[in-house]
Amino acid sequence: MSICAFVVIASYFKNIVSSLPPGPKGHFLLGNLLQIPAVEPWILFKEWSKIYGDIIFIRLPIRPTIILCSAKAAFDLLDKRSNIYSDRPRSVMDELSSLTFNFAMMRYTSRWRSHRRMFHQYFHKGMTKSYESLQRREVHRFLKRVLDTPEGLNTGHEVRKIFSAIIVNTIYGINTTGDEYAHLAEVSLRGFSEFHVPGAYWVEYFPILRHVPSWIPGVKFKKAAEYYRPYVEQMINQPFDLVKGALVSSTCYSGLLSSNSEDMHKEKGTATPSITESLLKKLEAKYGGTPEYLEHEEIARNATAIGYGAGADTSTCAVQVFLIAMAFNPEVQKRAQAEIHSVVGPGRLPSSEDRENLPYVQAAILETLRWKPVVPLDTPHALIEDDEYNGFFIPKDTVVLAVNRAMMHDSEMYPDPSAFNPSRFLKDGKLDPNILSPLSLAFGFGRRICPGRHFSEASIYLTISSILQVFDVTLDPDFQGEDVQMTTGLISVPTSVPCVLKPRSQTAERLIQGLSV
Repeated sequence: MSICAFVVIASYFKNIVSSLPPGPKGHFLLGNLLQIPAVEPWILFKEWSKIYGDIIFIRLPIRPTIILCSAKAAFDLLDKRSNIYSDRPRSVMDELSSLTFNFAMMRYTSRWRSHRRMFHQYFHKGMTKSYESLQRREVHRFLKRVLDTPEGLNTGHEVRKIFSAIIVNTIYGINTTGDEYAHLAEVSLRGFSEFHVPGAYWVEYFPILRHVPSWIPGVKFKKAAEYYRPYVEQMINQPFDLVKGALVSSTCYSGLLSSNSEDMHKEKGTATPSITESLLKKLEAKYGGTPEYLEHEEIARNATAIGYGAGADTSTCAVQVFLIAMAFNPEVQKRAQAEIHSVVGPGRLPSSEDRENLPYVQAAILETLRWKPVVPLDTPHALIEDDEYNGFFIPKDTVVLAVNRAMMHDSEMYPDPSAFNPSRFLKDGKLDPNILSPLSLAFGFGRRICPGRHFSEASIYLTISSILQVFDVTLDPDFQGEDVQMTTGLISVPTSVPCVLKPRSQTAERLIQGLSV
């Protein structure tokens, strides 16, 4: 009987293994872990897809993983079946570095829903217009800084200051030049980005290693977590506690915080008070003096922190990539500038109302997101229950990685994918609805799609269109090379932004000088 039982069980598991998606052979203990490169693993995943197809199975210790290299497979599973593909895998590195506050990586539970619900009420599409005056102000400040600093400007850093200031002012009402808060968010998100590259930290596959003392040689994961943890905790708590303390004391609020609320109420219908101020007042009114207050305050603290951290980073990188694209493709830049001139004229900056009338500018933004994707690997999903797709068995708890870069460089969908060509998104002078928009890939899938995407899109458009109106972007003459490389991480950042911004004309200079800030 025991032999028969063994044969039945062995046959069962053999059938399961044979029905899994195809993939490369691996080590009998470590699976494919040793095959994943430390740099740009998405390149290898793309190569594997040429051999095994657009859905690949790899074995990683305690983490069976499928890799999706086509938009169709990603939409079929992560969008259409999001009810079972919306979980997240556990991250030991997040636990060690205080990154568990990040609801983007929380398990698919009521806790995640509470965080997302609180965040979404301030960042859904209908709220986008309400933040435009604040976004414009920070873009104006950037344009003035560039004009006033004709030599030695760190263009990439100045771009980061735009979005850090926008998001910190929006979320916390703190009027800042962006330096201190930009640094906190940049370092914290760098850790998050590094931790979630497949194969980067073996503690994710052997969680027992977390108990190894940090002084033992080679235990780099402990040192990394210890380095990033204080930055993460400061990012979560420092601005939130500033607002909370000011509201409690009601004495120094106007001095510490921006005149955001006052200015915004003057411009009726164009803005709202800071999000943290609004949340704290709502929580006090609803839960003040009850045991539930602290629980909801923690959700508010976490939700605002992720907006502050991630909200600035991805937008910053997208604009940095755009500037690089313009420097290397002056003919694209000239065409976009000509379109703005014909629609807007030389006397003002483009606004959100002009966006639909600037199809080439919109196409250039889409091509930026496609050409050097800021998120080359989508944040990992996890399967809640067993599933079947195209005849393949996908077991419960499988990690699912969508390779955005492979999709955005799919030569069938985007011919000559290495070329920067905004015209691929146009037909008869309009955006072609038959060409898949990179916006459908860049912000995630299904129920885990980025809830701040509308805010990010609006900020990116206002920044890029304003730069094109008043500046020419050229390559730094000291730059040596044919291209700018991107870092390896969940968020991929240009290694440099070798771009020089010069006013297009005296009219452009006068326009910048006359901007209100």
